Amino acid sequence: NGVHIKNKIVVRSNGKVADEKINKLLEAAKEIEKILEESNKIREENAQKIDDAIIETNIRYVLKGKISIEEAAEDCGLTVEDFSKKKEEYCENRGISSK
Repeated sequence: NGVHIKNKIVVRSNGKVADEKINKLLEAAKEIEKILEESNKIREENAQKIDDAIIETNIRYVLKGKISIEEAAEDCGLTVEDFSKKKEEYCENRGISSK
């Protein structure tokens, strides 16, 4: 019986069988890590889509005169200057007047 250290896992093994089990566990842990990374990436992308939708909604409200640009910028967590740039981009991309 020997003591084996693999990726911070200490195991007393009876040879090859324990080593194979450790390798399978380490492979499974790597797969889980990949899945978690992908999940985090998807979560971040979705959060960005939500932020973009909030900004676009506020832009439409400003264009319709329902709220001021200052209120919209505050609601979006942006400076008035940054919100104005987003509004200009939005309007340019849609071929509409930003006034």
